[in-house]
Amino acid sequence: AFPRGGRVATAGDDGRVIIWNSETGETLVEFSGHEIMKKVFEVQVFPDGKRVVSIGDDGATLIWDASSGSILHRFTTACHHRRVRIFPSGDRI
Repeated sequence: AFPRGGRVATAGDDGRVIIWNSETGETLVEFSGHEIMKKVFEVQVFPDGKRVVSIGDDGATLIWDASSGSILHRFTTACHHRRVRIFPSGDRI
């Protein structure tokens, strides 16, 4: 969930990350960047609510702009992680 409420981010089995209006269920932003049909294991919202990080079965960790859905940073590794955490300060994952 976002720090100011009203929105929630979800990770899907189809490679999508979606930000929803938590009151109406309306899709606000849909992110495309993980491989299609590869599971997104986890999504977390940065403390400032401006960025989102996701980690997927495609080996990618992506940092997104929460408003536009643009990819800000992409990290890939040979080993596939399933969890991601953001430091409370928001300066490291």
